[in-house]
Amino acid sequence: MIPGRVHHIVTQPVPGSREHTVVETTTADRFTELRLCRNMLRDHMPSRYERGLEKAYVTFLMRELEDRRHSQHGPAPPSDSAQNRPL
Repeated sequence: MIPGRVHHIVTQPVPGSREHTVVETTTADRFTELRLCRNMLRDHMPSRYERGLEKAYVTFLMRELEDRRHSQHGPAPPSDSAQNRPL
């Protein structure tokens, strides 16, 4: 981790597929407001971070596998979800 950077774990729905969990690296400027919610403490427990990072890793591996399949069989036709695919 780099000081001054925020690693935000986000789960994004993907049409026609299961949800993808990604880690977005940003700066603290993105988070200028504090929104309180019932699950806030639970969502920031170490076990939740660990689970989120595991899900992000699975998303990354699935994307790598998909990219390798497409490179072996030629490019896939463009789709709406390809533009919004997580990194």
